[in-house]
Amino acid sequence: MKVFNRRDTDVDWQLLSHASVSYFMDVRPLVQIGKLELRRYSAVYVFKDKEDGSYSDEVVFNCAP
Repeated sequence: MKVFNRRDTDVDWQLLSHASVSYFMDVRPLVQIGKLELRRYSAVYVFKDKEDGSYSDEVVFNCAP
């Protein structure tokens, strides 16, 4: 599965990881230390190195310092 992320300041989706297990944790620091940040995630299934199917619904997390 490919996991994509878009932060508050991002215009486009960025490939975050090729997750091979169902548990995934984004441990990147906040863009601006001490400032609240919204992070949006979406994923797509990968089969034989090719994206297969539709992208998941967007999930939004509120990351606080």
